[in-house]
This record gives sequence, C-alpha cells and structure tokens, in this order.
Amino acid sequence: MLTEDHKLQRVEISQRLLQRCQQDNGDEDTTHIGVGPGGDFQANNNLFDNLNTGDETWVHLNTPEAKHDSMTWKHPSSPVTKKFKVQRSAAKVMATVFWDAKGVILLDILPQGQCINAARYCSTLDRLKEAIHRKKPGLLRRGVVLQHDNATPHSANLTQQWLQRYGWEILPHPAHSPDLASSDFHLLGPLKRHLGGMAFETEDDLISELRNWFDNLGVDFFRVAERRAQLARSRSRQNLLEGSTIREIDFDESNRELNNNRTNINHSREAGSAGRRRGGDDTPSEAEQLLERLKAL
Repeated sequence: MLTEDHKLQRVEISQRLLQRCQQDNGDEDTTHIGVGPGGDFQANNNLFDNLNTGDETWVHLNTPEAKHDSMTWKHPSSPVTKKFKVQRSAAKVMATVFWDAKGVILLDILPQGQCINAARYCSTLDRLKEAIHRKKPGLLRRGVVLQHDNATPHSANLTQQWLQRYGWEILPHPAHSPDLASSDFHLLGPLKRHLGGMAFETEDDLISELRNWFDNLGVDFFRVAERRAQLARSRSRQNLLEGSTIREIDFDESNRELNNNRTNINHSREAGSAGRRRGGDDTPSEAEQLLERLKAL
C-alpha cells in the first residue's frame, strides 16, 4: 500500500523528469531534475552524457536454465517433456556493475561469503570515481549524475556523506516503483539469461565468464536506451504540437464516416423492404443481413 508520501514523491519525480526532458530539448524556463545529496537541485544539460547507473546482483556458480528458455515446439498429441528440477548452487558471488550510454564503467565482484554494506559501497564508489576519471575525462568536472535504488547501502548516512563530499547528483528512483530500474531490465536480465544452464567449477571461472560477457557487449547494446528516449521525446513534442488537432480531425472524420454508413444501410434497407412488398419476397437484403451481423457483435 502506497502512503501519501510515496504518492507525493512519485509526482515530484515525474515532474522533475519532464523538466529534465524539456531542458535537454532546449526549451526555455526549465529547471532541473538532478537532486543533490543535500536536497538541492542542480542543472545539467546533457543527461545521457553525465548519467551513470548501477546495481548489485547475486551470481551463482550454477544457474538453472529459465523455464521459458527451455520451451520447445511440439504437436498437441506429443507427450509432455520431462525436465529435471535443478537448484541454484549455494556458492555465489555478488557483482556490482556501473554503466552508462556507452558501456560498462566498472565491474566490482565481492568474494564468496561477503555482502555489500555502506562502507563497502563507498569503497566501490571510490573505484567508480577513478574509473570515470580514466574513461570519461571531464565528467568529474562537469558533474556526475548517479542513479541507484533506495537499498540500505545506497541510502545510508555514510553513502550520503560520500555523495555530498564529491557533489554527485542523484537521479531518484521512487520506492516501490512499478518501473524497473535500467540495470534490471536492460543489463542484468540478459546476463542472467546468458548464464542460464551454465555451471562453473570455481569462482575464478565464473568471474572470468562475467568479465568476458561484459567486455563483448557492443556499443549499440548500450545506445538502445538513448534511442528510445529520443524517440519518446520526439513523439511527446509532436503530440503537444499536433496531437489535439489530429485527434479532433480523426474524431470528426470517424463520426462522418459512421453516419454515412448508417445512412447507406438505412437507404438500402428501405429499398429492400419496398422491393419485397412489391414482389412478395421475404428474403432479407444484403444490407439488412449486414446490419443484423453488426448487432450480433
């Protein structure tokens, strides 16, 4: 159940996102959506160049194949395929990955038996800062926009102090949001499907496979989100400029077409009835048959 605070937070974040899109399009009198660690707002003109997002996920040494990945075509009379139930291995590592619209920036993997906390997350942010300095020169000076969820290590006071110290902006992701985070549906989902059905003997083998998979991702893989956003912005702008007029025209044309069809059917029905009265034929006309079928629908 969403509280009033959750609802208000969603409205505020949605407004800030719209303002960010307007700012990226060069509209005037717009503000910003970046939320600083101290709660202040800061302007940033190019969201995708400055945005970095990341998340953590558990990766098992033995990952069963997903049920939908093992589906096969068969005839209705074919016997049901039997499949052994495979459990995930208890051995697992936690992978933290940060990426942007051009590729993976940092992949950090914790050894078995360790999980992430605020101190460890701040240490990972230190490595992320160094990676950004190497791979994205000038971004630290322009200002980093970071998006992560509200997990405990991300929202801890120690993490907030780290973000405030370096002046990184936070692109918020609402609590209990029905929208998946970018890492969930675009990066980690394909990773889990890739690992489905694989089993590794050692932790080093698993880590090597993870690094190879991320290294082999092409640049186009990460540009999908940018293309979708550009398409959404262009459609939104077109709807704002022409949408109401188009809808009114389409509505009027649809009404005129519907009225014309009804008039033609009524005329045909009257003509058919008059013809039957003269000729004594009780067979319904084609127009009446069509009208009855439409009523049945």
